[in-house]
Amino acid sequence: MQVQRRGPGPQADSQDTTVQAAAAAFAWQAAATGLAMMILSVGDDSHGVGYGGGLAAFGLLCMCGIGPLVLAMAGWAHAGAYTLPATLAAHAAVRRWAGPEWVWTAGSLAALASVYAAGAALLFDVSYAPAWLWIAASGVLPALNAAYWRRRSASSAKPKIWRRTSVAGAGLAGATLVLGVTALLTGVITEYEPPNLTERQLAGVWQGRDDGAAVRLHPDGRAVLDSVPYEGENYRFTDDALSRCTGTGTWHRVDAPSAGERAVVRIDVGSCALLPDWTIGGTEDDPELFALFGDPDSGDLHILDKEQAVRPSEAPA
Repeated sequence: MQVQRRGPGPQADSQDTTVQAAAAAFAWQAAATGLAMMILSVGDDSHGVGYGGGLAAFGLLCMCGIGPLVLAMAGWAHAGAYTLPATLAAHAAVRRWAGPEWVWTAGSLAALASVYAAGAALLFDVSYAPAWLWIAASGVLPALNAAYWRRRSASSAKPKIWRRTSVAGAGLAGATLVLGVTALLTGVITEYEPPNLTERQLAGVWQGRDDGAAVRLHPDGRAVLDSVPYEGENYRFTDDALSRCTGTGTWHRVDAPSAGERAVVRIDVGSCALLPDWTIGGTEDDPELFALFGDPDSGDLHILDKEQAVRPSEAPA
């Protein structure tokens, strides 16, 4: 008696199609999103950080070679951890309670995103709502592509999934590039320009963003520092331990020496040698002072935010 071998079955075949289609869509979605973020970053303050020099250039060349593989692996991981579980949950809900599959799929994506967003908020100290929105949005295009390919004959569709999705994905990336270049040329996206703050605008209290440092710049030129970082006499690039300055001294604004450079705040405290110049950044409404320690291409960035004065109408009763 001859035993006939059975294939993986329609359910397993459908799951395989879902994973392949979702992975392909996510890979190209990630490429287009990365391209868009690079274009939008033109309007952001780089804080004087370089691009890593020759090592970064070598890394970029390597990424051009292995980039497609990295994106494909990210697509497989995203499909297996997010799109496939949400799709399976939606299919189970349709069988049990009926209703449009796309509604259940959207609900499953949103519910699963809430779980992953909670983990991201705990592990990476990010805001929950933006994390949830980004994660939920990342599953929309992969889920749509998976639904499209599942409606086709699975046996004939699977060999075409990556090829045809790549054609559409390349079109998406190309459209992103064209729109980005057009936005740059027409001035919709403009290159970052630091604010031109006067000494009167600079006077006030500046708080360290992450390290508890504080600087009070008085209008008469006095400066009071509390735990402000600086490179001590024995500081080396490989040494992460910055010295801390607490004391009283003087300050003044130094104009940019040439085009393309920035004005800085120079602080002198007798007990603290080698204090850095704090470069003016941020915006008129949300100004910053920053200093970069160590390697200019990958140094230790410290930012001071100005403490906004409370208007009389906003003061507590």
